[in-house]
Amino acid sequence: MTETKPDPYDGGDYYDCHDAESLTHESESEAIEYLLDDWATPDCDMVALTKEHSPITVTAYRRAEIPESEWTARALHAAQSILEGLDEEYGDPDGHHALTKDEVSLGAALDPVIRAWCREHYQPWQCNPCGKREYSAEEVEAMMREENPEWFEKKEEV
Repeated sequence: MTETKPDPYDGGDYYDCHDAESLTHESESEAIEYLLDDWATPDCDMVALTKEHSPITVTAYRRAEIPESEWTARALHAAQSILEGLDEEYGDPDGHHALTKDEVSLGAALDPVIRAWCREHYQPWQCNPCGKREYSAEEVEAMMREENPEWFEKKEEV
């Protein structure tokens, strides 16, 4: 039996139809809505607008994962900074410092603490594309009718 892998697109944290500098749309429908709303005028025919601009490609983005090597390097850097600060304030004035041999063991001790704290309190801002999906005019219309039914109501003439 062949196991199908999940589509990385479905694991996106944000979605966009532009090459946006800042990602804010948490669903495909929000991204498409933003795009169509940008093109729409107050009395436009949304069905015609949807057909005119379809298919619409949506890119999914996932928050960057911090690599293992980064955690180790940050823990070592923290250890170096702590020991350097202590040595400057309290260390041997003749130059014997705890640096080098002790910074590695302190870095190893700090590593799990830094990781645990960051899992709880830090979320990367950087996102990377993880997939694209193209939506037909019919799919876009169905999605927008569900999200924004008022866009498809007939406007009464005054």
